[in-house]
Amino acid sequence: MSLKILKNVKNPKVLLVTPLLTGHEIERDLKIKISRNDIPFDWIQYEGIFNTAMNTDLGLKEYLNTTKKEPKYFMKLDRDIIPGRHMIDKLSDTLDNASNIVAYSYCGFSYKGDLNADFPITPFNPEKLLQSNYISSMSLFKMSAIKEIGLVTDEKYKRLLDWCLLIKLLSKGYIGQPCYNTSFIAISQKDDISAGSQDDYKTKYLRVYEDFIKPLFGSFV
Repeated sequence: MSLKILKNVKNPKVLLVTPLLTGHEIERDLKIKISRNDIPFDWIQYEGIFNTAMNTDLGLKEYLNTTKKEPKYFMKLDRDIIPGRHMIDKLSDTLDNASNIVAYSYCGFSYKGDLNADFPITPFNPEKLLQSNYISSMSLFKMSAIKEIGLVTDEKYKRLLDWCLLIKLLSKGYIGQPCYNTSFIAISQKDDISAGSQDDYKTKYLRVYEDFIKPLFGSFV
């Protein structure tokens, strides 16, 4: 397990954390296009044997402890996406102008490769979020909100950990804010698409339902 600092500035407003499974590397297109943002940001990668959420959490904590910096915003940045021009700038602008109950900004995206599909941006809807996760994991979060509730890393929810985080934020009164003027492309490969069986998904879904959704009955559903 190891932390590597890819970009280091004096006063970063954003921290990007790329979790890597052992042996994986960041795509060249991402390295080129993420640099096309004006906002000052730090970028780290954390390579380890755990799931991506745990690797993200370990990288985030080690960064905060060792650098003593605390950027205002945070994003888990997957290794194989192609961000739109100024995507981080635009997501940050959305958060800068959002109310206190907004914990993150999100955008639309498309899958390209072995799976091709478009997921256009839609307004935030708590009832819809409790039915399924329609919000991209490539969202920009307020660091204060992440530190308050913590990332969800438990292996028992694997494949649905990003959804768990958004529901956990919702349970604390936080919502998301759509950003309509940016998007990204996620490169899909067969290994990623077939990450588990349908039965496995149902098992994980029932765990999320019992532990995260059911306690909110009466609040949003």
